[in-house]
Amino acid sequence: RILSLIVTPSSPYHAPPRPVAETSKTEPQPTPAADSRVATQKYVKAVNGMIDDLQRANRRAKDYFKTATWHDNFARKIMDLPRDGVSPEALDYGQSIASKFRALGASLRGQGVKINAEQGTLTYDVNYTPGWASVNIWGGVGYGEPAVNVTSNLREVREKQAAAIEQGADEREQIWLMIENERADMER
Repeated sequence: RILSLIVTPSSPYHAPPRPVAETSKTEPQPTPAADSRVATQKYVKAVNGMIDDLQRANRRAKDYFKTATWHDNFARKIMDLPRDGVSPEALDYGQSIASKFRALGASLRGQGVKINAEQGTLTYDVNYTPGWASVNIWGGVGYGEPAVNVTSNLREVREKQAAAIEQGADEREQIWLMIENERADMER
């Protein structure tokens, strides 16, 4: 029933197509080299399309763990591409890009872990002085206001988090440069 929403029912007015009678004229069969070239071009185009898609997704990314999952998914998609007739160089290119995507995903996952671990070291030290009041029999009056003093290592934690983000960003930028260089070499 649910599939009826997705797949249109066949019309009783349409007859199934009849097989075409063979003619004496035969179509030329493509050569294996031409098939290999076409398969290789499709494979490289698909890998490059995935690189472009992931770069677009990265621009709007806000969550390290979700972005890491995207990288792993794109690596898996590259590995699942059809390989029949694809040249060994193109297969090596796809394998290399997939492994770099996995490395980026691991870096992002580690980045999130580092940031969350630093967040866990955040401490607040709260000192409360209740204040005081005194009166003596000679007419003297004294008063001290209550005070709350809060100290924190927030600045140090944020500095460590910023350093971890910057370090991870530099590593990921280097991997993206390697991906772009491999892509340029493959397109030549």
